[in-house]
Amino acid sequence: MHNSAYYPVLSERSSSELLLSILNVMVYAALEFASLVMTTIVLKGTLGFSSLQQLEFVLETQAQNIQNKLTVTFLYAMQISLVHLGSHTETPFYAVSIQKQFFDITGADFSFTLHADKSSLCCIVIASLKQLFVQGFGLGMPRLEALDLELLQSIFQASTQAETAETGTIEPLDSYDLLEQCSAEDKQRWVDRGLEAISKGQVCALVLSGGQGTRLGFAGPKGMYNIGLPSEKSLFQLFAERLLALKGLAASKFPSRPRDAIQIPFYVMTSQMNHETTVGFFREHKFFGLKESQMFFFPQGTLPCFTTDGKLILESGHKLATASDGNGGIYKALESSGALAKLQACGVKYLHVFSVDNALCKAADPAFLGYCIDKKADCGNKVVWKASPDDRVGVVAKRNDRFCVIEYTEIDREMAERVDPRTGKLVFGAANICNHFYTIDFLVDVVLPNSSLAYHVAHKKIPMADDKGTTYTPTSKSGIKLESFIFDVFPLSSRMAVLSVPRETEFAPVKNPPGTPTDSPDSARHMMHDEATAWLLAAATSITKGAEDVDSFVHEKLEKAQRIEISPLVSYNGEGLETRVKSLMEGLPQEVIRLESRNLMANANSIPASVRHTFEKAGQGHVFRFVDAGKITVQDACDLAESLRQYDPSQLADLFNRSTSADSAIAVADDEVTPLEEGVVHQLSETSPELKKKWLDLGLEAVSKGMAGALVLSGGQGTRLGFAGPKGMYDIGLPSGKSLFEIFAQRIAKVQELAQKRFDLDDTPKIPLLIMTSEMNHEATVSFFRHNGYFGLSRNQLHFFCQGTLPCFTEDGKFILETASQLARASDGNGGIYPALKRSGLLDHLGANNVQYLHVFSVDNVLCKVADPVFIGYCIDQDADCANKVVWKTRPEESVGVVAKRNGAYCVVEYSELDRAASERVDPATGKLSFGAANICNHFFRLDFLQRCCNQSDAEYHVAKKKIPHVNDEGTATIAPTSNTGIKLETFIFDVFPLSKSMKVLGVAREDEFAPVKNAPGAASDSPDTARQLISNQCKRWLLDAGAVFADSEPDAICEILPTLSYNGEGLKEVAQQLNQDPWLQHVSK
Repeated sequence: MHNSAYYPVLSERSSSELLLSILNVMVYAALEFASLVMTTIVLKGTLGFSSLQQLEFVLETQAQNIQNKLTVTFLYAMQISLVHLGSHTETPFYAVSIQKQFFDITGADFSFTLHADKSSLCCIVIASLKQLFVQGFGLGMPRLEALDLELLQSIFQASTQAETAETGTIEPLDSYDLLEQCSAEDKQRWVDRGLEAISKGQVCALVLSGGQGTRLGFAGPKGMYNIGLPSEKSLFQLFAERLLALKGLAASKFPSRPRDAIQIPFYVMTSQMNHETTVGFFREHKFFGLKESQMFFFPQGTLPCFTTDGKLILESGHKLATASDGNGGIYKALESSGALAKLQACGVKYLHVFSVDNALCKAADPAFLGYCIDKKADCGNKVVWKASPDDRVGVVAKRNDRFCVIEYTEIDREMAERVDPRTGKLVFGAANICNHFYTIDFLVDVVLPNSSLAYHVAHKKIPMADDKGTTYTPTSKSGIKLESFIFDVFPLSSRMAVLSVPRETEFAPVKNPPGTPTDSPDSARHMMHDEATAWLLAAATSITKGAEDVDSFVHEKLEKAQRIEISPLVSYNGEGLETRVKSLMEGLPQEVIRLESRNLMANANSIPASVRHTFEKAGQGHVFRFVDAGKITVQDACDLAESLRQYDPSQLADLFNRSTSADSAIAVADDEVTPLEEGVVHQLSETSPELKKKWLDLGLEAVSKGMAGALVLSGGQGTRLGFAGPKGMYDIGLPSGKSLFEIFAQRIAKVQELAQKRFDLDDTPKIPLLIMTSEMNHEATVSFFRHNGYFGLSRNQLHFFCQGTLPCFTEDGKFILETASQLARASDGNGGIYPALKRSGLLDHLGANNVQYLHVFSVDNVLCKVADPVFIGYCIDQDADCANKVVWKTRPEESVGVVAKRNGAYCVVEYSELDRAASERVDPATGKLSFGAANICNHFFRLDFLQRCCNQSDAEYHVAKKKIPHVNDEGTATIAPTSNTGIKLETFIFDVFPLSKSMKVLGVAREDEFAPVKNAPGAASDSPDTARQLISNQCKRWLLDAGAVFADSEPDAICEILPTLSYNGEGLKEVAQQLNQDPWLQHVSK
């Protein structure tokens, strides 16, 4: 018996059928051999070989291969027939070998059943012969069969002859429209007509995307390139989202048509090189929200490369040299791919075609579509006007009274520089930006029937095969590429419309590598930023009543945003942004303003790839779980991503490990904590008048030179005071009704005045006032200053910046989510001043403006002498890089940290760190508490020390275990725990004291410099009531020192002297002389 494992099934076959199959094998194989011979004859006259022997050797080899195959096939066919006709009862000795050769050569599978049709065996043989020819002679049978050599020869001849043909008379455009000069009514009519056509399914958008991102340093299709927007969206995604936005606009404008029925077909012309990659990219990203049914991908064509005498060029021993047939190949590709027929079947009437590398292109622009429809145009073109005669760009013009595009090389200098005296624009200035409109009828009835054989000739260095078949690149132009341009059909148009649009809103080419000043990802990104800024400004102007609010929005929000991006899903062309702008005006300043859809649900692609990679690599990928599950909106995912950008998860992991380790170490450490030595604290009350005068003059001199600044720590809310607002806005009940902020601002103004008088200056010097807010109160604080005219200070001397936050951690260092789209975060403490100064750029600003000294104080001390020239002068005199004002504790149990030393270095010891014995220890020499130098958050920093503090990379934070609210497993609610669930990290402003090389401590009188406002009204201490009384008592002392005499009839009456009158009791003699007993309040304005 034969071995059936080696044989295809041939059951139920008659001998005649089997013999017919064998005959077919031989005939088909013979035809293949004849085809090879004919190919040899043709190729000898067509291929441009450097050596004819090379061609003959290849052909002889293939002929021998076919002859061998014929022999094997014949023997195998004969053997099958003998076995199945009963001549053999078992497999001949040579059968297995022959069968193996047959199946190796043909690639046939044993599972094939040849009884399906009588010619299946010969079909396998013929297919295998073709495959052998493809593999051995890499031109490939399919490619050679597809080549019409006579047509190619005709194309070559027509193209090379047209290369030297007369160009005809070139004239500038005599009919076009400038969009910016058109009436609002016309523009709205065009938009409405365009949206109507979209609503009826009459519009298709087509992107020319056959190019690679090679010049950009990107190894992929250019449409997949991310130009660096915050969203990291590709060009493809931008275009797709613009089409989705138009669907919504059309549905809103024409509600009678169901929204789901409105679709804009999106056609993507690829190239042989990038077709599969492009299709895969769209599929991977779920077509960016479009339906797969509205997508159509098709590659543009290619043409062989020629020698100068018309011979085909081999790129290698087995590959023909080919090149794209240019973007003008779109017309034949539309027809051959079936795309055009599909558009006709779908009722599409209008086609918008644009290049993939224009990031600002308004895909399916309804204004442009409506303009062309209104003009009854069969072909339309968007242009931007050339800014310079030297711009190397083709221009739309006329040749022999027909529309065309003239390459810049065709225009001589005189023509390039010619200016229209009526408009002041270049006459030949209508720059072509590859942005076109066509009617489908024009393509079908005019363009395709009148296709020209003449292509543009490009002489290039074409890689080619050497004598051994190895590819090399010539050093000089070695051949010809033929290509057509999309605008070659313009002369065929009988009703062409040309619309000039603003370059800054419509043309952001992405051609050159990053870092290039023009036509690069950077320039495109900046143009998109500028457009988004203009949209937001226009929306703000439309919803605000006064210019002041708009100016504030620009200064506080738009100018501080380093990057602004508005998704097309939010606004196609600036419309519908009013609600978003209102939220921005009420919110915090952002380094990145990014607006995304609040209606669409997020998916994994909603998180920028770089953000996802960074956090997943650091083991924090769980923060994306609700994004990936589609449980939050795209805007929520955007907000999450942008909040994550401010953190480096690897650095935070190091900080967490370092801080928790340090916390454990402190718990078991045996640090030596000692009170300050005698003489370390300079007591202002014990200082001579001459020395205080010296310090005052040194401080005022620093102010007069612009070298002194002030910074108020004002991130807190007035919650404990029963006040729903920033604590600095609180009115403690003084007769003037002034807030803490106003009191501080007026003290600064008074110091400026004192410095001007002391040094007889023409202009009043300015003390920069830095205001550190929090996310909770920033906008309210800024608005408060703005609406109060900055309390007499100039706007440019005020600088608002926000204190930082840090994520909250689980015990094992994972970030905690408070909601499905928000990290659980907490303030990084008042020690966050250092990273915040650096992050905001204010540290650099101080240095650039020669501010060398900074007075930092807490907002809740109403007696604080802001920018105190005595304190500043003291520090300058003592060459302090860091200094602290202290008041002495009055009782051991006072809940305040004290300045002391730990292991010999300055520090602040929290009251909770001191045991009872240490707290009550008294210095026998003074009778004061040993640990009594109470820290009142009143500091001096020299700029060089501040810079060191701001650039720390190994800071340790304090660990606080807290009840941290966190999201539930479903992402639907936030759980408020009843026990500690996580860790907050914070740092204190005095944590840097050990870094000081020359720290000084100045002791001041509590009654003159410390009136804290922490507790609610009615509290016995540190309340608005006690602070108000302390101010009144100080003012009374000043007046008494100036010679005033008070009656005792109203001992509890509140006395207030405005800072505009006196900073520290000076200049009150005249007031004291004029003072009567009623009222106590002294309102004296300057």
